[in-house]
Amino acid sequence: MRYTRFIFVLVFLFFARNPFFLQSSDMHFSEVEKKESNHSRSNFFHIDDQFMLFLSDRDKKEIVVHVYDSALRHKSRSILELVEKTPLIIKLINNVPVLFSTIINSKGEKELYSHNISNEGLLSSTLL
Repeated sequence: MRYTRFIFVLVFLFFARNPFFLQSSDMHFSEVEKKESNHSRSNFFHIDDQFMLFLSDRDKKEIVVHVYDSALRHKSRSILELVEKTPLIIKLINNVPVLFSTIINSKGEKELYSHNISNEGLLSSTLL
């Protein structure tokens, strides 16, 4: 009989104590960005306390870059228009996003270009 009371008291204390010691948590969400219907996500990187989201259009002619800070607040939006070049892929090389693209030259040969993208989401240099 004594053990049943003891067990009952322990169970009661367990359930009575838990709500008072629970941690409170607040959820914060980033601002909602409008989805552009003709764009799809091509890549997402975390670089130097900020996030970069890369979207490409269906025609593969332009790349949209969204830059967010560490708290996921939208900092900037830029469009990388590659006039005659066709974007292929975006890779992170030495903590720098690099966009690879191709173009067909006057001889009918494909040339591969690499474009470094700055932390602000702009093209910074191009290499053939």
